[in-house]
Amino acid sequence: MPRNPVEKEGWELYFEDDFTFFDSSSWSPYYLRNRVDDDSRTHCDYRFDVNGEDTSLVISAPYGRRSWSSQNSGVVVSGITSYEHNYLHKFGELGEGAVFNKDVGVFDGMATKYGYFELRMRMPDTRDGSHFAWWMIGVQDDMNDSALLDGESVPMSGHYSNQTGEIDIIENTLSSLGGIKAWRPVIHPNGTTDYEYHWVDEAEIPGNPMLEYHIYGFEWDEDGVKFYVDNKLVSSSDRSPSYRMMTFLTLYATGGLGEDRGIYPKEAFIDYIRVYKREDTADKPMDVRLDMTTVPDYVLVPEEGSTQVKLGAYLLDGMDRRMDGDVKWRLSQTIDGFAPAASPAYEKPGVTLSDDGILTVTSSSWAGNKDVFVTAYYSDNVKQTYHIKLSRDTVRDDRLMFEGGYRAVYSISKGESITLNARLVDQYLNVRDVRPQYFLAADLTGIAGEYDGVSIEGGTVSVAQNSSLKAGDVIVVVAKAGSKQAAAFIKVE
Repeated sequence: MPRNPVEKEGWELYFEDDFTFFDSSSWSPYYLRNRVDDDSRTHCDYRFDVNGEDTSLVISAPYGRRSWSSQNSGVVVSGITSYEHNYLHKFGELGEGAVFNKDVGVFDGMATKYGYFELRMRMPDTRDGSHFAWWMIGVQDDMNDSALLDGESVPMSGHYSNQTGEIDIIENTLSSLGGIKAWRPVIHPNGTTDYEYHWVDEAEIPGNPMLEYHIYGFEWDEDGVKFYVDNKLVSSSDRSPSYRMMTFLTLYATGGLGEDRGIYPKEAFIDYIRVYKREDTADKPMDVRLDMTTVPDYVLVPEEGSTQVKLGAYLLDGMDRRMDGDVKWRLSQTIDGFAPAASPAYEKPGVTLSDDGILTVTSSSWAGNKDVFVTAYYSDNVKQTYHIKLSRDTVRDDRLMFEGGYRAVYSISKGESITLNARLVDQYLNVRDVRPQYFLAADLTGIAGEYDGVSIEGGTVSVAQNSSLKAGDVIVVVAKAGSKQAAAFIKVE
């Protein structure tokens, strides 16, 4: 199947990657890095191959690759992801295969709510191993990953986050031609209250998907989802997550759906991925984003009197552009399924939340449950809830963020300099008296890196006029302060 034109009637291009190079501002080359103590076990083996006039990202699983996690012994994984978060995709009870979490903070690469997603690829040609998966999960924007709920010894699905849904767009066995041609998407709730499980009707991929490129499409809006093969609608479902989701492109060499027959390397060829948004959602409120520079993980409960915190949030249109509009606030009883516009606000002793986001906590709140759930909303479908903990704990390192929050992407031209500023805050969002150190890094993990003609002093990054970097290249800068680190990405113009 040849490439589709970039233009799509009725849609506006939101994101595109032709995979001519690795865009580290959009992708992490690691798989669920929060669940392993050794990053190298989850690092993707990849290269770029010329395919006619195009270039493909080749995700490879060479012989001898280790299983990705001691918690998932025997499963060998190689892939890329568009988002990272602590406790990501840990549905079910900790202690049953999910006993470890490493603090990776937030990498906010490419995650969005609603749209048309298109992938052109060729499956691995081995009839061997397990499966290839293109899948999406909620990014868990509602989760306070530094605080358990009262009465919970371990985080549980549907409790620590309601944004745990999963959509397996492609999850095809490689063990037989018949198996790889049988395309059957699966929609898992994983504890979310947004929808129930659905195994979508099976369709057939034409031709030989191990020898040919085909186009796979996924359309998602508030009414449900649709699936396309080579631009033809083949199945649909009324299940629809109401929160933004991230993307995985993953080759599972062993474990899962098939048997490993020892044929290596196993390789998947990704020509491009595109994301479109409906033109009629431009300038229409479609999502609410919390301003995490103003929303704390904890609120200090005073011995007497009250504490006030001004929470911030803003509206996004269908292209994830910030827009004007009133965002209101309400308390909810839990993190699950609250309809703020249609339901009465939850009343919690000693805690009030005004419509404009002023959270007031009095000393009397200390006698009850210490969990507070705040919801910023425009409507029942355009909302965001977050878990805040009441506390009297001493201060500790909680977040390291660059200016503007977790999405730290900047631009620079040759011959110019840019000064980055990150700040370390405690759990109450007070700035810690720790000056960050800044380093050039190879990727978001902080591995030391070098870039031709690029220097850094303090937080100031300079690119020489004669640097060999090309337009689109990405410079990674990692800030470290106290026990935390964060990555920023500077694109060369």
